[in-house]
Amino acid sequence: MYTLENIKRTIEEKLDLDLSSPSRREELIIARTMFYHFGRKLVPRATFQALARATGRKQHGSVMNSVSNFDFQLAHDREFKKLYLYLSPFVLNTSDYDYLNLEGLVEEWANEKGILSKATKEAQALKTLEECNELIEAIDKNNKEEVIDALGDILVTIIIQAKMQDVKLIDCLSSAYNIISKRTGSMIDGQFVKDK
Repeated sequence: MYTLENIKRTIEEKLDLDLSSPSRREELIIARTMFYHFGRKLVPRATFQALARATGRKQHGSVMNSVSNFDFQLAHDREFKKLYLYLSPFVLNTSDYDYLNLEGLVEEWANEKGILSKATKEAQALKTLEECNELIEAIDKNNKEEVIDALGDILVTIIIQAKMQDVKLIDCLSSAYNIISKRTGSMIDGQFVKDK
């Protein structure tokens, strides 16, 4: 069960910070923003005042501002997104989820954001291509953190596409495996090329 206290403790431990510190250092402001987001998401009855008190703040206006700007920061600030992706598995205990649980969570997120009702299949396919290009850039830079980020984003776009196409991704993977398991070919220039 999630509580504000254990969410706070997890973030403090992972970032080696004290969220109740009066400091206005940017890293602390961002860490508190993460806490406010997870607190609102995982403890639905938590008020803005309770979140403020948990971090030693007297006023809850800054909490409201942080929560309302969270999605914008996540979409437009790569460092912010990296920190969020780093913290999420620890705060959400995603190690307790299996793949199908996570797939369902992605589908719920896509539904909440209006992607499933408003996006087109073509636009979603282009989003997958965009994330694939980011993977290539991450590989070129030999940046493992960005490779993980890109692979995760690719999976998210594919999960959403499968939902839009009303197909089960596990069925797609099973079909592909049944074909490739019988395929013959050879390695050419670092790539497997199937026999014709």
